[in-house]
Amino acid sequence: MNHYKLILCWMEVCILSKNAARVLYEELYGLQPTDVRGQYNARTWYYRERLLRRLMSIFELENVPESWDVEWFKKTLLLRGYICVGKTSAFGVIPMRCTYHGLNVYDRPTKCTISNHLINNLTLKIGKDCILVHLQNNYQGVWSLLNIYSEKLAAIDSGIEVNIMNTKAAWMFDCDGKAQEETAKKIYDDITSGRPAVFARANNSSSLNSDGKIGITMLNVKNTYIADMLQDAKREIRYEFLSEIGINNANVDKKERVNTLEVTANDDELRNSIDDWKTNLEKQFEEINKMFGLGIKVRFTYYQTKEQEAKVNESEEE
Repeated sequence: MNHYKLILCWMEVCILSKNAARVLYEELYGLQPTDVRGQYNARTWYYRERLLRRLMSIFELENVPESWDVEWFKKTLLLRGYICVGKTSAFGVIPMRCTYHGLNVYDRPTKCTISNHLINNLTLKIGKDCILVHLQNNYQGVWSLLNIYSEKLAAIDSGIEVNIMNTKAAWMFDCDGKAQEETAKKIYDDITSGRPAVFARANNSSSLNSDGKIGITMLNVKNTYIADMLQDAKREIRYEFLSEIGINNANVDKKERVNTLEVTANDDELRNSIDDWKTNLEKQFEEINKMFGLGIKVRFTYYQTKEQEAKVNESEEE
């Protein structure tokens, strides 16, 4: 049996061996080059948590029932991409982690199934018994967004630390034997301790250099110092992330020699980044309020700020 080729094809139904299927899948969907991967370490998780907290701040919920854990709701919604709000016999109307299934004519889910240790398996019909709250139209969460930017920030941090460490290697002493090595250490200690002048006697019997002196090389660490450039790159990545989630930032603030039109030209891009989020959440909470008699409101801080600025500008013009 050849594990890398088709072994059976009958009536257009092809059966592949495990290895052949894996090779075919990697050829179709594999990432190239395969050795370029982000850093999965403590620093990456640190940035992922920080970026997630920033994401959680872009919208607020008002008039929420006291029984709701708003932080859990927002975190679950962002990471999973969807959450079910329905009525239970034990806890009333609450948000619940769920799985959705069933398809209508537009391939949209029709049912939510909740499995919780305090709630027995519960299946609710979307639009009748519950509302499926989702951020994006593809029902996906923000994991890919968090991974991309947390890995970039972690990689730059690592580069900064390596570069700063490398700048410590400013002197290299070429010694012949233990005696010269000890002399070189003493010279370096005296120099770094702040002595204005250091005197040393060379060993004329040295065979390393023709004049018997210790070979000293001073490295120009400035030529290899790029930590400041990496820090700027880190700042730009932060700005890019904020723009991705529709938050105005220093990267688009008005600066010297930049006119107002150039500044406001970025507003549409910022709004488009989370337009779906805003549209979906407002519509879904209207449905929740109507279905269960609640008065929950969704407030997006950035949109509210822009509306306030527009009102101020209008009043100033008047």
